[in-house]
Amino acid sequence: MGEMTKNQKKEALRAWRQKEKKSYCLEQEEVEELFEYLEEALQAEECDHSLKNTEQWILDNIDDEERRDQVRREIKEDGGYCDCEVLGNCYEEYDI
Repeated sequence: MGEMTKNQKKEALRAWRQKEKKSYCLEQEEVEELFEYLEEALQAEECDHSLKNTEQWILDNIDDEERRDQVRREIKEDGGYCDCEVLGNCYEEYDI
């Protein structure tokens, strides 16, 4: 079997998440705020292949260091290795 396309990988991940009924540490409202923040930041300046804006949102919006670390792990587990990938790959279960 050949390699999966990016869309096939995303669909497989989405199906797996649905099966596992993954629960996220961020509430849907927080995810919406994060995505709005990232969309605005990436409109102003192209993604530099870092999590610079995501990290800034985390620092500005989550007070507890343990929860910050949990969000960081969750984002990386979902394929968010830069700001634009957070928008494209993370928190798809919320259908934002």
